[in-house]
Amino acid sequence: MQRASIRAAIVGAFAVAAVLVAPAQASAWQGTKPAATAPTAEQKALSAKVVALERAFKAIKDDAPLKPRQEALTATLGQDDAKIAKALLGAVEQLLREFDAVVVELGEVKDKHDELTAKLREARGKQPKPDEKSRLEKWAAEIKRLSERRNALSGLNETIAARVESLQAPDALVALLGTVSATHRFGVTTRTRIALHAAGAQPPLIDALVGSLTASMSTEERVIALEALAACGRAAGVHAKLLGDCLLSSEPALSEAALWALAACGSPEAIAPLCHRVGEEVSPFAARRVGFALRYLTGVDLGWDVRAWRAWQGSDGAKRLDGSVAMPERRRATCFDLPLYASSVAFVIDCSAAMLAKRPKPGGGEETRLDAAKREVLGAIERLPADARYTVVAYAHEPRSLSKALLPATPENLGLATEWMGKVTTVEKTVAATSEALSRVLVDVAAFEVPEGRTSKLDTIVLITAGVAVAPDGKPEPPAVLKQLIELRNKPVQAVIEAVVLGDPRAFSWLVDLVQSHAGRIVAR
Repeated sequence: MQRASIRAAIVGAFAVAAVLVAPAQASAWQGTKPAATAPTAEQKALSAKVVALERAFKAIKDDAPLKPRQEALTATLGQDDAKIAKALLGAVEQLLREFDAVVVELGEVKDKHDELTAKLREARGKQPKPDEKSRLEKWAAEIKRLSERRNALSGLNETIAARVESLQAPDALVALLGTVSATHRFGVTTRTRIALHAAGAQPPLIDALVGSLTASMSTEERVIALEALAACGRAAGVHAKLLGDCLLSSEPALSEAALWALAACGSPEAIAPLCHRVGEEVSPFAARRVGFALRYLTGVDLGWDVRAWRAWQGSDGAKRLDGSVAMPERRRATCFDLPLYASSVAFVIDCSAAMLAKRPKPGGGEETRLDAAKREVLGAIERLPADARYTVVAYAHEPRSLSKALLPATPENLGLATEWMGKVTTVEKTVAATSEALSRVLVDVAAFEVPEGRTSKLDTIVLITAGVAVAPDGKPEPPAVLKQLIELRNKPVQAVIEAVVLGDPRAFSWLVDLVQSHAGRIVAR
């Protein structure tokens, strides 16, 4: 029975694709085959670009230059159809194979290097033999080469993801949504971009996203579909029951994604499952998070008081369910695609040297991670609800605050934030004193009064980082110490902590426990 339902969902997803491409094929289906026409010069040029792209992403030697691939991708800018989508899919799959091969080889060389280094260390200061020294030098050079190759492949994948982000043709998006696997970090990045673009289409490709949600056996792919449905906002409200079922999932990531999709869908049918969920949460931070979702959905702030929400559900909530009271309109605010459902938020931006690294820029070209962070934060501030409040803290060795108080999200304060952010810079050799920055926010906010009509001083901290956390003396800070310090500072505030990491997520294990213990999300961009 389960296989049959999955099969039906898959068939349904392909049916959606057929409907989307139907206008282009209508004449062929109506019985009269149109007369063949010679391809135009523009069509020939496109075909040549597709062929060049496919050829560039054939298997190559691990020391072959990657510039031709970059050039082939650039040449397709402005082209938007299923042929380009298919070629991009092939490019992603080839990159996965090459990246994995480089990572395996790099691990093997590092193991050899570390094994010999440990052996020489045990020799207690004896000089290495000429052949041992030669091997160490050879392996060190190989580690450098493979690391550079790995980083270059990762950067190329970012370029492909940005290229996918520019696709708008429904048939191209549906074809990619059903085929890009999320079993690898590259695949997750690309599939997320595709799904969010499907959500941003006019009208949103709701049926295709629901088909992806119900047909996929992968938790990661189902989470991506739910995040995209959340981005659809009210257009996804007709599927509130399905979203409520996902909220009951035993998979924490799936349940969490469903929470925000319910908050964003704007349907009164989302009230009951969320009110029930408040009482199910054990952690006070997790209960607060559900309170955020309910406030975003209903416009009512009852914090994480289970009894208050249950009582409200039976009175004012019932009026929303029968339509006598309208659900509030909401404007979606995101930071690096991380949805913000908070009404008061502190953005904490890493300004260490790691933020000088370049990344693809939307629309083409490159920008530093710091420039990307500033652009994303200002964009998020601009889209915050009119009754929201915020502050920004930029930090390297020491934190610098936009303001001591949380600012209302007004156009005037956006101008202040834009001017202040324009002066935020960094230089080489700066480090990331993360605990100092988070402590500054929490200590400042702890002194505030709870605003009238609100249940908390600060809802959420969004930490944007690319560096390793260090102590004030410049030495790496043990994750346990960082976590204990922040938990102590956070007691009077009780803010949920979320994080955007710019770089390889495997380098941020120090952050995972901190974020999870404060009921936040951590995303790699």
